[in-house]
Amino acid sequence: MRGKRGKRLLLASGVIDQFPAIPGVRERWGTSILHCPDCHGYEFLGRQLAVIGVMPLSAHMARMIAERSPFVTYCANGIALDPEQEQVLRARAIRIEHSPVAALGGAAPALDGIVLADGTLVPADAAFLATQVFASPLARQLGCAFDEGALGLYVRTNEFQETSVPGVFAAGDVARMWHNATWAAADGVSAGTAAHRPLVFA
Repeated sequence: MRGKRGKRLLLASGVIDQFPAIPGVRERWGTSILHCPDCHGYEFLGRQLAVIGVMPLSAHMARMIAERSPFVTYCANGIALDPEQEQVLRARAIRIEHSPVAALGGAAPALDGIVLADGTLVPADAAFLATQVFASPLARQLGCAFDEGALGLYVRTNEFQETSVPGVFAAGDVARMWHNATWAAADGVSAGTAAHRPLVFA
């Protein structure tokens, strides 16, 4: 309603998948292209796995994937690795390819390899990549502070789910390093309670 002003605001817009400009990702999404090593991909244990870099912290995901298989390749996709990151990956016996990803091989939704711009073919039965971004620009527009996690930016909150902007709360995937429906629901309870109490006991 026009002219109405709220005393508290709860941001719970969630995140959406933003696919990189690699042909075939969308057709394989959720089948052989996966986004969360804790939630997906158990059927590929011990097989040829890859991580496609879409941000500097993508290398962190490659370390997690190395627990699933001894055959892991980190496709940096043109994103620079610092020497320490590269040393850690090589210590886990993770193969590193720096050339950008040009295409995906195999008949979708299956995957049998990743074609790099330099012509290298990386064997892969499945690949992981983090693609999620905020579904709404409102947190940025309000000036909320952010932190950076393995899957990208998320809204910084305190123990009551209040953001750096007084009176603005955030809950769910928008305010979590890791995205999970159970955590999102719990955060909603915390944020709703914390936002409501000052209105009653002010």
